[in-house]
Amino acid sequence: VEVLGTSVNGSNFVALFLSVQLVFVLDNYWTFSHRPVRGVVNLVSRYLKHNGQRVVTTVLEQAVFVILVQEVGLHYLLANALVVAVAAGVNMFVSFKVTYT
Repeated sequence: VEVLGTSVNGSNFVALFLSVQLVFVLDNYWTFSHRPVRGVVNLVSRYLKHNGQRVVTTVLEQAVFVILVQEVGLHYLLANALVVAVAAGVNMFVSFKVTYT
């Protein structure tokens, strides 16, 4: 941020975007390697489903985090740990059932 002169929000968005793309590559070629890609259309379909899934779960994670911290009164670290754990389970379930079919 300081070196490149970028905003914190912009940098955070770039980091989130890059991490989602890395997770796609790792999921596609490692976690779900037992479900091989069946052509370019299948690969693009997986990519779009994966990114769509991550957008939805990221928005939901943020909403639940705010509720847990501001409304329930949980410490932000505990709230973050809970949200990440639940989101990881949801993402894996959706990946198995929808994205990498």
